[in-house]
Amino acid sequence: NAQVFVNYLNRLKVKTALATNGLEAVEKYQEAHNSKEPFDAILMDYDMPVMTGKEALIQIRKYEKSNNLKPCTIIIVSGHVDERIINECLAAPRELKADYFIRKPVTFEQLQQVLSKV
Repeated sequence: NAQVFVNYLNRLKVKTALATNGLEAVEKYQEAHNSKEPFDAILMDYDMPVMTGKEALIQIRKYEKSNNLKPCTIIIVSGHVDERIINECLAAPRELKADYFIRKPVTFEQLQQVLSKV
């Protein structure tokens, strides 16, 4: 799945950084911020190893709040069709919220449409 997204993003000429788990995603986000090259958006799976996408989202939002940063656009991708999980990501208070939720399988057009809003 990750490689499919990288291919889609390459077609859109989007610079990417790939993380293999949620903890690595949080670390890469912090490194990008510290190197003065912050991410415009984060696209991550809800079901990642080590730390889930939801847990990573919470850690990123806490980091943003503690550093007075403008929130990064976070897009959660998942095969879940459970409305509870979708609402958990989209209806949470701002400091714990994702901006978009895309259900798998994701098409190039879906991803392009969401990224056009970023």
